[in-house]
Amino acid sequence: MLMKTNQYDADAGIYIEQPSRPSLFTRAVLSFERYLDHRRERRDLLSLDDHLLKDIGLGRAEAERIARKPFKWL
Repeated sequence: MLMKTNQYDADAGIYIEQPSRPSLFTRAVLSFERYLDHRRERRDLLSLDDHLLKDIGLGRAEAERIARKPFKWL
């Protein structure tokens, strides 16, 4: 997620929007939110019964394999 900042271009006499990186704190909060989403989705997947798993094309073993995948912090 890039944020915009304005930078003055003296040659053109105008402000130009330039992308900037979010702060370390913002990136940490966004990563933690992604982690919570990941954890919730995996928990929800494991809570489905076999009939519902079959409806989405998964078996119990496949759902458990997906749920055990580690979170990638990036």
